[in-house]
Amino acid sequence: MDYIWRRLRHIFQRDPKTRLIFDLNQEAHFALQHLAEEETRSESEIAGDLLADTLARLQADVQYWTSAC
Repeated sequence: MDYIWRRLRHIFQRDPKTRLIFDLNQEAHFALQHLAEEETRSESEIAGDLLADTLARLQADVQYWTSAC
């Protein structure tokens, strides 16, 4: 897995924007692994909860901005 991250980092280093996105994704991946190690739930269960929370926040933001217009 480390080899894959190194290869992807090499590819994404060419553009600062994609580099930032890659770094954030990598940090999120490692944070998710850490959470799964601390809890009894699996990575996929935690990721599902995080995704559901993120989508709920996004939906609330969209509703706010569409009602404000």
